[in-house]
Amino acid sequence: SIQIYGYEGRGSVAGSLSSLESATTDSDLDYDYLQNWGPR
Repeated sequence: SIQIYGYEGRGSVAGSLSSLESATTDSDLDYDYLQNWGPR
């Protein structure tokens, strides 16, 4: 659900589901980007 939340912020809920179903690599990339934006 965390990944979906992050995607929501970007404004692409459907994209999050697609990415998650597509492959974990995409999600990993997005998660990394989110982590960088989080602590900042």
